[in-house]
Amino acid sequence: LRLKHEKGEINKLEKKEYSEMNGKIFSYRLKIVESEIQRSTNNNLKKYLEQNPDFISKLVFHTLEFEDESLEYYKSKSSIYWNFKSFAHIYLRHSIDLTVKGNYELKTNFQYELKEIKNILKKCIDANIDSIIERLNAGKSFRLYGDKSYYYNGNYYSMNVDATGRVASFYPLENPT
Repeated sequence: LRLKHEKGEINKLEKKEYSEMNGKIFSYRLKIVESEIQRSTNNNLKKYLEQNPDFISKLVFHTLEFEDESLEYYKSKSSIYWNFKSFAHIYLRHSIDLTVKGNYELKTNFQYELKEIKNILKKCIDANIDSIIERLNAGKSFRLYGDKSYYYNGNYYSMNVDATGRVASFYPLENPT
């Protein structure tokens, strides 16, 4: 339906269905965002948006545009992926664009645009794919942190892939030890 909508080839019934589907997806994702904001600020979404009105336009755009994606599927039995929950956790805490002002405001931020962050994440997965696959095949999560963190372009990165293959966290480190 999305492709038909983008091409302008959607009929009224499909348009209604498409709109309802997007509404459900948006509501579900808004709950995820609210959970992240609650963890970061101890505020609910409404109160946070009242205090940070410029945040809403960025939030709406990213909430609607993000698509779940496999980040590695050729080398492993199961896909290594990120979904909106991964995206919200990573970007609301660590991107300069979307960082939620609150408890995690002083955490390290990426120096890159959103697309570049995804590319670095993919490089981190590729560089550690054998170890990730080994852990996932054993039913365990994979984690990089401290002196085992991933080094790229002058920065160190921490990553956690849960036992299902979902990227649970990814962020830059200031001084890994």
